[in-house]
Order: sequence, then structure tokens, then C-alpha cells
Amino acid sequence: MSNSKISYTSVGQAISEAVAKYKKNESIEDCLLWINEDEDRLTEWAYETFLYDGIDDYVFLTTEDELFITDDNLLEYFDAKELDLTEDSEIDDFIFQRTQELFMGDSHAAHFYYQDEVYLTAFCSMWGAAGPHFSGFNIYRSKEEYFAYLKNQGYILPYESDTGADLISMFRKNVTDKYFRGDSSS
Repeated sequence: MSNSKISYTSVGQAISEAVAKYKKNESIEDCLLWINEDEDRLTEWAYETFLYDGIDDYVFLTTEDELFITDDNLLEYFDAKELDLTEDSEIDDFIFQRTQELFMGDSHAAHFYYQDEVYLTAFCSMWGAAGPHFSGFNIYRSKEEYFAYLKNQGYILPYESDTGADLISMFRKNVTDKYFRGDSSS
């Protein structure tokens, strides 16, 4: 269905219609197209809903490539002593520090807000001095369904849906095996 015939007076109105349709198992693609076609409009709604009402929740997002700098030599960014870790607790501490560094920069987050028995969701990117900018609005039945979608898209949700054991395993694959066990196939 083309969104050229659809017109709403506000993002809130479009979201209300999308929620009603979603709960009746009807397609919401037309609503999503209208909501997501203007990121400034969505951002304005998200500021009012997600940020100012203080009723949303969020998780920071990263990828395995970003967390472990897989497209470059990690040893150009860190001293070998910082990375030659054997204990799970040391690896966990390194991952925690690394994610904190990433989240202080140009980070991405997944916001979610429970309303009318569904989760309203949107991606948030920091645009420097311009602040948070929202895109990709969607609706899910549960937070777990949303997290599964994010993981399926290649995102890591450190310490939310990704267990410490999963993150430690990623570290061993991307750091220990690659740089300290002589795996030259990477």
C-alpha cells in the first residue's frame, strides 16, 4: 500500500493507528512508511516521548566489528599487554571498558517504550552537538522479540541480551585466537 494517500496530523496519531492495526494483526507497513519517511518529524516525537517523559528504556548497540576493530589491526589501538588476557574476569573488564569508550563517542542505541501492550521502538544515533536523532520506528510484542531482531541485524547488546559468556567467547575469537595463538587465517 502506498503511503502517498495517507496523511496524519501527527506522528502520535500515526503511531496510535499503527498500534491499533498491529494489535488486530493487520499490516502496519503504510503507517511505518509515513512515520519513518521524515526523520526530523520522528525525532521530534521521540524527544517528547522517549527523552522528556522519562518513560522509555534503551540499550546501547555495537557490533562485533566495532567492538574488536576487526577491519584493522587491533594492536595498533591497544598495547599487547592490554589484550593478552587469560582470565574471564580480565576479559569481562576489558569489554566493559571498551563498550564504555564506544558509548561515549558517536554511539547508537535502541530505544523501546511499553505502551498499550506493545513495545514502540526506534534507533537513536548521536549527531555530535545536534544531539540524539531517531530513525527506524517499529512495533514489537515484547522486548525479547525486539532484542532478537537487533541481534539478527548483527548488533551486540552488551550486558543486556548478550551474556558475559557470549562476549568473552567473541573476545577469544577476535583477539586471543587471532593475535596470541597465531591464527593467521583472519
